[in-house]
Amino acid sequence: MRRLGAFVKLDWFTIKPYCTWKNTLLFLVMAAVVSQFGQSISMMVGVVMMYASMYVSYPFAVGEKSNLDALYATLALSRREVVAGRYLFAIGLDVGAAALALAAGPMVRGITGEDVGIVQLAATIAIVFAVFSLVQAVQLPLYFKLGYAKAKFVAVMPYVLISVGGLAAATVMKDRNVVALAANVFVWIEANPVWFAGACMTVWAVIMAASCRLAAAFYQKRAF
Repeated sequence: MRRLGAFVKLDWFTIKPYCTWKNTLLFLVMAAVVSQFGQSISMMVGVVMMYASMYVSYPFAVGEKSNLDALYATLALSRREVVAGRYLFAIGLDVGAAALALAAGPMVRGITGEDVGIVQLAATIAIVFAVFSLVQAVQLPLYFKLGYAKAKFVAVMPYVLISVGGLAAATVMKDRNVVALAANVFVWIEANPVWFAGACMTVWAVIMAASCRLAAAFYQKRAF
């Protein structure tokens, strides 16, 4: 665990020159502007989580440019530890962005005038957190298999699929039967919030664990 913690710190130092307070403030302002135009606090959460998601790929870019993968071997870090540390780093970034979105919530509520309680805000953050981290579950194995330069184009495809999926869902939701089914699902969720949260966390953990194992298998085959 100590070596994993040291690796996460190393990744943080790798992106620290780019993750400045100036950039953070710029994205918060952007989130406020987007929320004002969209009149939705969920848009603010999306912008903040996107900010964190951008930095997840930075260690791969810097590592490839500086050949840090060879350095990791000299530090007696196994490839599995490198993969596990990179996943912990990504999850840590997402958690930090979620906390930032939660802290910025009152400011955005004042801008949009949207009546959003702390529970609803937290639920929105949890949903957006899950979406972005699951996108990373697709991206990270690609970075470990192909390297940053080769994977950076393919890695944006999950966002395209999400957009297409959103449009498809909006079309499907016009069907009254689907709307009725969705309403029943929401009623069940409201009646069983603990079960629903537990099921979501379990599914998320299984997907992330499978992604990590796949990334480790890919990384074991890379030559440096």
